[in-house]
Amino acid sequence: MIRIEILQLVDQLEALLNRSWRVPFTSSLLVHEQECLRILDQMRMSIPEEIRQAKRALAERDRLVAQAQEESQRILAMAREQASLTVEGKETIRAAERRAEAIVAQAQKEANELRAGAEEYAIQVLQTLADELARIQKQIQNGLQRLNAPVSSPSSQAPAEDSLAQAEAPGESGGSQALETAPRV
Repeated sequence: MIRIEILQLVDQLEALLNRSWRVPFTSSLLVHEQECLRILDQMRMSIPEEIRQAKRALAERDRLVAQAQEESQRILAMAREQASLTVEGKETIRAAERRAEAIVAQAQKEANELRAGAEEYAIQVLQTLADELARIQKQIQNGLQRLNAPVSSPSSQAPAEDSLAQAEAPGESGGSQALETAPRV
């Protein structure tokens, strides 16, 4: 509005100069002094208002720029925070995955050790049982041989009884004790 007024005043001043009389043989003009002063006064009054409006427009522009910069800084800070949380979350997940893998590996190792120990124990028990069964089978064989042997004189029976006693329990006196001392599975 003020800008239009200034331009109108400039146009009025130009029109006044164009209507003025030229002094012959010079570049000077005869102008109506009152009319020229009135236009100049109006210009003086309009220019400060126009300057104030320009200053207000610049201040508003500066305020908007500052507000936009502040908003962009806030958005950047939020984006950085979200990015760091995402990175931290991924690191936490990776750490948890590594820990889970370590736990699984440890569990597998312990299971293998337990399995090996169980197999070793089973082998020992079965070997002891096999030895005991072999001893018992030997006793049974000796007993069967004694029973199947022809009956002979009392003097011939004595050596057979001695061999049965030796086969039953070397170092022990009786087969029933050997059965009782066998490990139980």
